[in-house]
Amino acid sequence: MPLHRDAQTRTSTAKAIGRVGTLAVALGIGAGFSANLFAAPAAQADSNLQNSVEKAVHKATPNVSVSVAGVGFSSGSAHASSSGPNGAIAIGADSTATAKDGVGNTVVVVGHASNGTAANGNFNRVVVVGDNNDAFAGNGNGNTVTVKGNNNVVRAGNGDNNSAKVVGNENTPVLAGCAKYHAGSYGACDATTRGNDGNTIKVVGDKNQTVIAGGIDNSEAGIAYVPGSDNSIAVKGDENNPVYAGAGNGNQITVDGNKNSVQAASRDNNTTHVTGDSNTVFTLGEYAENGPARASNNQVTVTGDSNIVNAFRGNDNQVAIDGNENKAVSNYADGNQVAITGDHNTSGVGGMPTDYATGNQVTETGDTNSATLINLDDTTVTLTGGQTYP
Repeated sequence: MPLHRDAQTRTSTAKAIGRVGTLAVALGIGAGFSANLFAAPAAQADSNLQNSVEKAVHKATPNVSVSVAGVGFSSGSAHASSSGPNGAIAIGADSTATAKDGVGNTVVVVGHASNGTAANGNFNRVVVVGDNNDAFAGNGNGNTVTVKGNNNVVRAGNGDNNSAKVVGNENTPVLAGCAKYHAGSYGACDATTRGNDGNTIKVVGDKNQTVIAGGIDNSEAGIAYVPGSDNSIAVKGDENNPVYAGAGNGNQITVDGNKNSVQAASRDNNTTHVTGDSNTVFTLGEYAENGPARASNNQVTVTGDSNIVNAFRGNDNQVAIDGNENKAVSNYADGNQVAITGDHNTSGVGGMPTDYATGNQVTETGDTNSATLINLDDTTVTLTGGQTYP
């Protein structure tokens, strides 16, 4: 969606962005940013440069603001601010860009009424192109947020090297690093909550909600904070809610479709791939007060629509579904394999909290099969259509 409607204004804006981009390089935002600022931050703020800033900004657009190391210029309703060896650029009416409380933090905001902040750490980066976005990177080092679209809320931080990239509209919130539960929804964690590193999120689509990779603070619900690192999420589609990988390490989720609910959390190295619409997939462990936080190394692949898969409190389970409106449950179970090809099939593998069901194999091919294995070990079941076990 263009920022301006007529071609003449778009051309002027493109030229303006080019001028400000050139100015940004001169000020040290971009290649060699930290080296330039460390080398001579005071020299960059001399009177000659200040005059050059003013002239360039006036030629650019009515709403431009540039700030580097606490020195800059503003025109119109855009506002950029910085402190220390950090830099920020805001282009667009009522846009804000803030870089502070660290070294090498950079923010570029292009759009109307968008906000970008990089703070509380070093070498955090925010780039926003679009309207009414709210983006933050910080509370750690090397965190990155990139947004292209409108009305998105995106965060990366509460640790190091977290990344969130969003292309689309009304995705909110997208949180790489840490999420805190409050009053029925999730938002940013407190600045002091750390220990969440290397989480990545990529979202392409619209109206995806509660997309979280990293740690979870459910202290308001009486559940202790659990950190998470190296979790990854890739979403391509619309209205997926929630998509959550975390409260553990190395969980991976890919979603290609719409209106899916996918969670791989509360333990480590769970992998979930969903292709289709309106699927519900949970690979979850228990919180500590409810029992051992099992649910590691599970693999779930779903291709189709309106399937329900629950892999609770177990390890090393594999579930593969290719079809529609199937149900598969592996509860209190380890090392089980479930494969369903067809529609309207049901598979249940499980045990009790003190009696895990292990080593079972269920294969259902065709439609309307039903298999239930409770408190059984090393059982193999094959159904080929319209069959029930036991």
